[in-house]
Order: sequence, then structure tokens, then C-alpha cells
Amino acid sequence: MEQHKKVYREPTNGSWTREFINYIVGGMLAFGLIGWGLDFLLPTRWIWLAGVAIGAIAGGLLANAHRTAYRRRQSE
Repeated sequence: MEQHKKVYREPTNGSWTREFINYIVGGMLAFGLIGWGLDFLLPTRWIWLAGVAIGAIAGGLLANAHRTAYRRRQSE
């Protein structure tokens, strides 16, 4: 039962900055590609930019949530 307690662990080198950047870039790529696909289907040229911006915000929020959850577990 103890082995399942740690679901998320700190990055091996303690680099929260690298993890934060990875989440932001991943969100930008994912939502940018979705926006690009919508631009391809619809006669627009701006949706991919909105997707990139939304992806960056979503990635930052997700990285912050993971870091906060880790710190909360460490303080218990």
C-alpha cells in the first residue's frame, strides 16, 4: 500500500524550471496544432494563434498545479 502513495515525484535534478517550460511548450504545440487544424477546416488564419496562447496558459497552470500538489504532499 505504501508503494502507491507517491504518484508524483520531484524531478530528478530538482529542476522545476525545466518541467515548467516543458509543460508550456507542450501545451503550445498541442493547442497550436488543434488551432492549425481548425484553420485548415475553416476559412480563417487566426485560430492557431489563439490555440498557441491558450496552450501556453494551460501548460503553465498544469505545471503550477503539479508543483503545488507535490509541495502539499511533502509538507504532510
